[in-house]
Amino acid sequence: MPSLVQAFSCSLHATKNLQITLQLFEYHLELRSAFGTSHSSTTHRKNSLVNISIQEQYHESSRSSFFEGFGECGLPPKKPNCYLADFDDIKFYFEQFCKHVERDVKSEKIQQLLNFDGNTDDAHVISQMFDECFTSTCGTQYFSTLKEELAKWSTFVKEKNSAATVSNIRSNALVTPLLLLYILDKNEYVDQCGKTHPEFEHCAQCVIEMAILDLWSKIVSKPLYSVIGIPAPIGKFSFYTAALNEDIQEIVKTAKLGLTKTKHLKIKLDSNIDRGILIVKTLLETYEKEYGSNNGHDVTATRWSIDANTVWTPELSLEFLRRVKTEVPHFLPYFYMLEQPFPISFESSSTNNENCATFEKDISLIKNKWIQVKQEYENAGILIFADESVNTFENIPVLCPFIHGINIKLEKAGGIRGALKTAIIAQSEYHLRLWFGCMVSSRLSCTCSSHLMSLSEIGGDLDGDLLVTESSQAFEKGFTWKNDLTFHSSLPMIGPQHGEIILQSDQIPGIGVDRNF
Repeated sequence: MPSLVQAFSCSLHATKNLQITLQLFEYHLELRSAFGTSHSSTTHRKNSLVNISIQEQYHESSRSSFFEGFGECGLPPKKPNCYLADFDDIKFYFEQFCKHVERDVKSEKIQQLLNFDGNTDDAHVISQMFDECFTSTCGTQYFSTLKEELAKWSTFVKEKNSAATVSNIRSNALVTPLLLLYILDKNEYVDQCGKTHPEFEHCAQCVIEMAILDLWSKIVSKPLYSVIGIPAPIGKFSFYTAALNEDIQEIVKTAKLGLTKTKHLKIKLDSNIDRGILIVKTLLETYEKEYGSNNGHDVTATRWSIDANTVWTPELSLEFLRRVKTEVPHFLPYFYMLEQPFPISFESSSTNNENCATFEKDISLIKNKWIQVKQEYENAGILIFADESVNTFENIPVLCPFIHGINIKLEKAGGIRGALKTAIIAQSEYHLRLWFGCMVSSRLSCTCSSHLMSLSEIGGDLDGDLLVTESSQAFEKGFTWKNDLTFHSSLPMIGPQHGEIILQSDQIPGIGVDRNF
């Protein structure tokens, strides 16, 4: 059974016939093996899980309807300027959100919308509210389905006002998620010291927004990607993370598990280049022994990533590339990208903080070195992506000279709308490639991110739920990995689609998972 501990709950009657319930849970996840990076190693995670439900009682009838949505926020160990939230932070934010909801749903403005009767002024307010929540954050090309549903209902109620008694109920269901999103966006939140716009704001926004959009998608009976207005993630691949471990054979063990799901691996390394080369050699030997070119496998179709998690210098980056070329040259056809070799902030690379002129000169020199790193890797056919340095679109201009693409994670972007805005700016203004990642999380969060995969060139690493024990999972279904393994004369062969993301039931409304608790 999954381990869920209720941390906060709020239930209120928004109208006589509409009950809203908001719940926050500790979501305890046990990992299949230790998940190590350059800054931490964990075997257990405490994520946050939000459940938002609405129940409507039909007028003068015993009939009722019930909808619920779920959101999950992955919470890795805190890291300055990068991983900013723990569960207590999310709880503090969620409690404020609940108080805002309790207060705002009683306001005259929102009560009018909850009892919508086709009034033209109210319809205009709904449209304006929608634009503030969506158009101003991620443009006009997304979520048009929801706006059309609201407009159709507004017209229907206005023209069929004689059926308003019944119509109000359906209107409540359709409008309630918009009102919750509006309340989430328009109120001010503080940390425990009273400081506005706390560092953990994006993580908390993400988990609440995910639950609201899952709820809304279920109400309009459409899968999330369709509600967003993008194609299903067909032909996109997910990588599997071979995390750091003191025992290289443990790394091999976890990689072997991943290779049963996908041919694409992400290898986490630290600043020890000698050991990094050994890890790459060992994993490559294991892979080619079992699935290599002698078995008819095309190595150019397999892409691996090296993730340095901020701890390399320009010198280490160039040394690693040089040694790959000389010591593991057969790795080069696999070597698709290098992720986040540079520090989160270039300013942290300089030790001359007291002298302003020297500091600026140091930073300029360091940046030029990273530009050289980008060029050398580019010449070798390898891309460089930013991860930890990218929270929102605001980080992109500073990073653009050093990278070819960005890794977008919902928790850092503030949710789906923030991720879409980041994607728009990265592609249209800076011509960067997109990659979608996830924190260590269950299939709820991973499947939510998979709905965005059609926006990427190749895919991302949505392996969070593979890192988690099955008994920890609170949800079923979601996306799965296409198995393209075949056997010839007892020898395994990896096909071109091995590791492709597939939404098991791409017409299931919402995120597409079922609760099992």
